[in-house]
Amino acid sequence: MRAQFATVLIVGCASTLAHAASVTGTVTWSEPQRFSPVTPRVDRDVCGAQTPVWRRRVKTDAQGRVAGAMVLVPGLKAGAKQPAPAPKHVQVRLQNCQLVPRVQVVTQGAVLSFKSEDPVLHNVTLTAPSGEILHSATLVAAGQMTSGWALNEVGRYRVSSGSGHHWLNGHIWVVPAGPWTQSGADGRFSLKDLPAGRQRIVAWHPDLGICERSVDLVGTGTVSAALRF
Repeated sequence: MRAQFATVLIVGCASTLAHAASVTGTVTWSEPQRFSPVTPRVDRDVCGAQTPVWRRRVKTDAQGRVAGAMVLVPGLKAGAKQPAPAPKHVQVRLQNCQLVPRVQVVTQGAVLSFKSEDPVLHNVTLTAPSGEILHSATLVAAGQMTSGWALNEVGRYRVSSGSGHHWLNGHIWVVPAGPWTQSGADGRFSLKDLPAGRQRIVAWHPDLGICERSVDLVGTGTVSAALRF
């Protein structure tokens, strides 16, 4: 898993030591900036007609706390308690020429499908963590859905468009086990039932990169960890 993260820009975070079986905290962006929406050149009657479309977008509150960042602990020791597994079948919708959800975390072996809610042609391509193009499917009408594709390789899968919607991009992380979560609208996250020992708490966002902190976990209790891009 560490090799997968090494390919992404790492934003420095200081390490911290604590003793707990749970970690709670917030994900923040120290220097928030605004990204501009895209002006579509194709399918304008649908793409961006109701809401803007984006290539890059980071949702933050007034304090710069980041929503939708993936937070996980890579390389857990054997025997650690795990949260309930992700659904075995997950679906990504094409809505207003955007992927919904744009970022998703699933357990290894989950089956993925795409469904179009737009009355325009979409072509979605799924690329494996290794860089191999696994699947490509064309959806021509609202309500159409692809067949299911098994996600057996651990790491980050990328979704892109080959039908002129150059801004469309999505990311699906496949993990062998938990715990993992995503930060809420207020940037907060919680990871429970962590094993004893030093663990890396990693936050990832497709438009911000990676930030991490190390914590030493012993016994019971809860420690706070601030993750800052």
